[in-house]
Amino acid sequence: MSYPANLRSRIQRLSNYSRNGVRVHNEQAGSIVDGASPLKFTLPPNSLCDLSSCSIHAKITTNTAGETATTGKFVSYNLAKNLGIIDRITIDVNGQAITIKNYSKIRDVLLNYTMGEANKKFLYGNYDPTKRVNSDGTQVGVLQTLAVDLVKIDDYFTLDRFISFLAGEPIYIPTSIVGQVQIIVELLPPNKCMFKGVDTNADSAAPTYTLSDISMTLDKISIDDGVYWQTHEQALASGMPFEFKFNNFHTIEGQAGSKTMTLRTEIQSGSVDMAFFSFHPVVETQSTTATEKAYNAALNNHQYFQRSLGNITGVQWSVNGEQRPQYKMKLHEVYNNALTDFEIKLDRDGGISEKIATKYVWEHYFAVATCKFSHPMDGSGWVSGTSSEGVPLSISITTDCSNDTSVTPLGDATQWVPEMTVMSTNVLQAYAGRNIVLIK
Repeated sequence: MSYPANLRSRIQRLSNYSRNGVRVHNEQAGSIVDGASPLKFTLPPNSLCDLSSCSIHAKITTNTAGETATTGKFVSYNLAKNLGIIDRITIDVNGQAITIKNYSKIRDVLLNYTMGEANKKFLYGNYDPTKRVNSDGTQVGVLQTLAVDLVKIDDYFTLDRFISFLAGEPIYIPTSIVGQVQIIVELLPPNKCMFKGVDTNADSAAPTYTLSDISMTLDKISIDDGVYWQTHEQALASGMPFEFKFNNFHTIEGQAGSKTMTLRTEIQSGSVDMAFFSFHPVVETQSTTATEKAYNAALNNHQYFQRSLGNITGVQWSVNGEQRPQYKMKLHEVYNNALTDFEIKLDRDGGISEKIATKYVWEHYFAVATCKFSHPMDGSGWVSGTSSEGVPLSISITTDCSNDTSVTPLGDATQWVPEMTVMSTNVLQAYAGRNIVLIK
């Protein structure tokens, strides 16, 4: 007979174990302006690295050069969407490259629908509207109280809550087995990751940012109990690989136009887990209208990250010709389905972002329609999505819209771009001799 863990009377011990933190510096020395150069980090060699501890740190300074301080007006440049400054990440594992495009957009969806209130604890990884300095370096608080000034960010931040490979399983990856692991981070230009606070300054300069003092920190693990590494060596010698699973993402866009449309894609994978869809404005730089700038400031938002299903009257997924679900969804059903697919409908601790406070805000700024293929898992180590090896899986979505021309923010039926992202599970296998095989 077995008993619950909290009724067990025996203690299991992990012997000869230790951990320590290390700092890895960016391979390019000096500062980076407006994301002109990628960040590059190499994980410590011959080490057992804890990917869950991985964080990127830097000091960010927004430049107000060219601005004019005018009585009753102010200028403030802010970072959008939980420091969403990453365009793409490439993980190179001993020559095998895994690239995630539209990284910050996808990360924003997953954070909005999986962490919710838990996001608040990441103080250095979130937008802080209260900490700013003015042109003489004095710290200021609420921006709207300033009569005349140019307000900027000049502070350290932390990039964390990674997705894809850096959030894979198991969280401990042995570089002694898989070989060199290099992380290459390409950054967004400032017009896609920064927004201006509400102002009426007509001569405002374009936003700009500088990163300095750039590094990555993570923990290394040491286990010398005479069993752990010997077990791995015996498995490799017998032809069994070390396996590491992670989510990969494939994104497609349709042509700009009406929100009444159909978008289709095909994907081959051993495990297709989920698809999510929304519309974004064709102009992805910040809106100049006062109303939209007010929403951006309140929601820590930006046109680049906007996800709109505003005025949509019907949503229908189709998978290999089979309708999913077996009825056309209205927006309230789309929202309910997303809660189910992200497994947060009964979640009292995480849930959705606190910024999604009303139906209007969700429909016009955060909305996604979802279609899930994998089975909900309580534990790790499982791959349960739909297999499409050999025969591609055809996924399409059809949407109906009642009144395209009244949809905020741009008010033009030709200004919306449909975008679908398909999430799958990939498996990296490392055989003896650091021979890497990537199973998609």
